[in-house]
Amino acid sequence: MLGFDVETQISEVRKSMGVCPQFDILFDDLTVEEHLTLFATFKGMEADQIEPEVKKMISDLNLREKTNQLAKTLSGGQKRRLSTGIAFIGNSKFIVLDEPTSGMDPTARRQVWEMLKNYKNNRIILLTTHFMDEADYLGDRIGIMSEGKLKCLGSSIYLKNQFGVGYNLTLVRKQGAKNESLEQTIKNILPGAIMLQDVSQELSFQLPNNEIANFQKLFDTLDRDGESLKIDSYGVSITTLEEVFLKTTELDHGNQAEAKEEIENNLDQEVDNYDYYSNRMRNSLDVFKSHFKALLWKRINYLRKDKKGIVAEIFLPILIVIFGFGISTIQFIVN
Repeated sequence: MLGFDVETQISEVRKSMGVCPQFDILFDDLTVEEHLTLFATFKGMEADQIEPEVKKMISDLNLREKTNQLAKTLSGGQKRRLSTGIAFIGNSKFIVLDEPTSGMDPTARRQVWEMLKNYKNNRIILLTTHFMDEADYLGDRIGIMSEGKLKCLGSSIYLKNQFGVGYNLTLVRKQGAKNESLEQTIKNILPGAIMLQDVSQELSFQLPNNEIANFQKLFDTLDRDGESLKIDSYGVSITTLEEVFLKTTELDHGNQAEAKEEIENNLDQEVDNYDYYSNRMRNSLDVFKSHFKALLWKRINYLRKDKKGIVAEIFLPILIVIFGFGISTIQFIVN
């Protein structure tokens, strides 16, 4: 990582890496300033550089009024900001942020977004989030995970083009406007348009990507016939990342439904062909042997993954016993 070998140069890796976990790891009886100073020292900053760096970080986190407040007195959002600052302090080059804005109000979240935008130059930032607008605003490359697997990876524009459902047209109607007239007008120009919702005075349509060439004709018609159609205003927006996420998960759930149906069919066949009476354990000895075999395989698998455990649990005791027998055979000469 960053040109360092994680096996032989782990101390250098730690100096260049910052982590903000999903939960706040803070010391209750240390202040905001003391936290940042402590972690800057851990990362090997020069003593004369720590104080100005800490003051700048506190200012960027908008925690100036909390500089000398103990961590246990901070609100949840303030603790998240402090944890984010700890990840960046010390000029870290590789930053891992696990839902850094969870628990924050919209204003505080926006402040952290601006901070991350300003701090991302010459750094690699890996950020996980459930807020799609956050990923859209901050992410240069965005990966969407579903069921523990990476489903897609790319820029926001790329994902919207590949998985988006088109554009959304929102109309604000005047009193007395007829939905049938509006819908017919739009579908005459864009046959593939689909009405999404009709709430209060707003009417929304999904416009397909393959009919984008007719968008200008649609807008000209709405501008020209807006009064007769009783349209107060209208707007068009591109597919949001939220819709991309929902579409990728729907595809995944569709594949899962097919796989689940196949598994259930196979399971039904196995159950029908399974002879319960010939396979059941009839006595306690069979149960004991089955449990013993399972525990033995469990222990073998553990030992295969833990080479040091084999040495400590098997070979080391043998060597100690041999050494003890060796000492006991020595005849000491007493004058």
